Amino acid sequence: LEKAQTYSGSDAAISFTVALAYYEDKNWVKAQENFQKALSLIPRYANALYFSGLTYDKQGQKNEALAQFTKLLDLNVNKQNIQKIIDNINAGRPALDGVVQQPPAPVDSPVSPAVPEAVNP
Repeated sequence: LEKAQTYSGSDAAISFTVALAYYEDKNWVKAQENFQKALSLIPRYANALYFSGLTYDKQGQKNEALAQFTKLLDLNVNKQNIQKIIDNINAGRPALDGVVQQPPAPVDSPVSPAVPEAVNP
């Protein structure tokens, strides 16, 4: 994936996928770098905002985590769950305490414009 990312530096979906792999491996620094890269390409990429917020929370960077979840709240994505996450972080609890982990659907599609859309025959 990292090699693919090298050749597709403007593909937010690849950066997000690389970030998720690092997130699963608990490599918070590399995960955050890649979530931020995806967000630099698509600032309203809800899934990247969500996992970026969780990654900041895992690193103890509460203000940065709150900033990511506040952006999601402003996008009106999963408002109830996002508000619960914000309340948890403000109370010093883990972000997902009492929340069913369900990432929101992307607000903007991360599909590269170079990829043709499917056409029904």
